Amino acid sequence: MRIIYSNATRVIGWLGPYSDSGLKDIIKAAENISSAWAIEWTAANPESQHTTYFDLDADMLMDTMMRDAPLVRRLMSVAFSRDSGDTGISLWKVEGIFYREFFSRVWIIQEIASAQDVVLIDGDQEISLKQFFITWVVLYHHFGRFGFVISEDPEYWPAAAIERSVKRIAPLLLCSYVLGKAQEKRTLFELLRACGDFDATDPRDKVYALLGIAKDAERLRITVDYSKSPVAVFTEVAKVLIREYGVNILSFNAGLSLRDYKKPTLLKRVDLPTWCPDWTLAPLYTLASERFGGSGRFSAARGFQVEAKLQFPGDTLLCLPGIRIGSVSATSARFCEVIDEWEEKRGIPAGSDLRRKHIPKETRRLFQEIIEFARGLDDSARQAWALEDVAFAIPIAWPQFQSEMDRESASAESHRLAEAYQQLRGVSEESAEFLEDEMYERVRPYLLEAQRWASGKMVFRCGAIYLGLAPWMAREGDLVAIFFGGNVPYVLRPLPNGRFQLVGEAYVYGVMHGECSRDWAEKDVETFVLE
Repeated sequence: MRIIYSNATRVIGWLGPYSDSGLKDIIKAAENISSAWAIEWTAANPESQHTTYFDLDADMLMDTMMRDAPLVRRLMSVAFSRDSGDTGISLWKVEGIFYREFFSRVWIIQEIASAQDVVLIDGDQEISLKQFFITWVVLYHHFGRFGFVISEDPEYWPAAAIERSVKRIAPLLLCSYVLGKAQEKRTLFELLRACGDFDATDPRDKVYALLGIAKDAERLRITVDYSKSPVAVFTEVAKVLIREYGVNILSFNAGLSLRDYKKPTLLKRVDLPTWCPDWTLAPLYTLASERFGGSGRFSAARGFQVEAKLQFPGDTLLCLPGIRIGSVSATSARFCEVIDEWEEKRGIPAGSDLRRKHIPKETRRLFQEIIEFARGLDDSARQAWALEDVAFAIPIAWPQFQSEMDRESASAESHRLAEAYQQLRGVSEESAEFLEDEMYERVRPYLLEAQRWASGKMVFRCGAIYLGLAPWMAREGDLVAIFFGGNVPYVLRPLPNGRFQLVGEAYVYGVMHGECSRDWAEKDVETFVLE
């Protein structure tokens, strides 16, 4: 399939027969953005040969949008307005384009990645992929920074789903040969992680459609075999990826606690081993690896020197060496409710009464709950940590400071989040009903981080020593363990037969940087059999 599309002179993407669609609005938006960009770029770079957006490659566009938030706002105001007459462009119609089935099919990724030239056609309208990218990249960065609202007028709010739709097709465009991205081939793990939101009639195609463009496909030696069941294919791929990239793959497990727990899956969860990822689910950030195949910001197993290796003693079993750090002794369901309420209000204009009335009070509840949980720890644990540090770190799964020197050398991001936290903690009951727009912008970075990391999780106590975030399906009596080679702890459910089910990854304040390796002994090592 890849060879067919790479040898074609032009590939046509058929969006549908809708002549009165939003494609012409996307075309006009791209033209407006290009013209505005030409003026700004020429003024800032008089010696440059680039005169329009169309002259720039995808990397330069993405980099410019990432660095210059005011530019993103200006280009949005140039590209879109409320009316769809001669002087304006309808975001409502543009919104409909991103919902088209064409952009949801996983096989389209391989086609776009391989084609030398791509034209999208909708009715009697057509647009080059480069033009389409120009409008998309501005929308993508605007939604990422400012939410999905462009106007303060509630009647003009587009559906919140447009933000997800725009972000969902990022892998489609960022693998494109036309946009100069084909040379940056991704591993199969990276592609599977990024493309979970794309659809396939046959779940096996969620893997097979990406093999042709994965840079490590030859090394992994995964063969296309439709005689195998979807569960067999997913399990085989999981084994290969765990052997190749390590136990952090477990953070994408399909077991008892799906990260995107509100979305149905193409597979029956009960059919997959709990340690096996379900790549039919939406892409997610995990604690173990922040994006793609990166190592992430934690190293819970650092310092452990053992020779024991993982094993697959059967088709559905995984044996992992590690140490247990405790058991789940208490959980809080209310924490999940607060995060869900935040997510429901995401994108509402800062001046709306909804955000002014609810965000501060919800935040106060959240921090108070964490502090109450911390008071249930034993005296040595409470004396070791400042409660305010714990309350700051847990909702955003933040790497805790190890010393005062760490605080002084903390990144700009750390300082920005710490300032936002202090602002949130300083909101009084009296002022909670009247949070000004300027104040909301100050606290927003912290809220977004909490939405990102704490969604689907809840506060829990691990014994009487530790506090952290556990998957929403965790319950009292579950075991918390660190597997050798892993970046984060995992919650396990003991079974009567002595084996375990994998519930999901966890954030445990005080063990995320190898602290447990300081006083461990060889006798503490266990082999955990997961099924």
